[in-house]
Amino acid sequence: MASPAGAHICSPVAKGERLPLIICMHGRSIAGNDLHKIFKQGVTRQMKEGKKIEAVNKADGKLYKFIVIAPLAESWGLPPDQVNVMLDDILKRYPIDSTRMYITGYSAGGWAVAMASTDAVLSKDWRPA
Repeated sequence: MASPAGAHICSPVAKGERLPLIICMHGRSIAGNDLHKIFKQGVTRQMKEGKKIEAVNKADGKLYKFIVIAPLAESWGLPPDQVNVMLDDILKRYPIDSTRMYITGYSAGGWAVAMASTDAVLSKDWRPA
């Protein structure tokens, strides 16, 4: 079963352009069924406040944009099998550069990051941030 998620997609995305992916895992206090809670803290809060999720690399001077996905866990955090289903869906829907996928989280979301980072199937795909 797929979890609801908040998403930030940079626009415009040039034809054929692939963007890095940031998955933001929330803490236990955000868990449940109210997707609006996902925007209370962290990167998702910055998105809600209108901040652009992009950065200029000082080394090369290029502007890098990101696609941000923030899944909502119903209770504790998303276990690896659910993260894997979500990742498959995201890769089908969005122009993701699969060589630049990052996962970050705090509290129970940190647990989800640790589990995804050590899972035999997922660990080859992620770079913990």
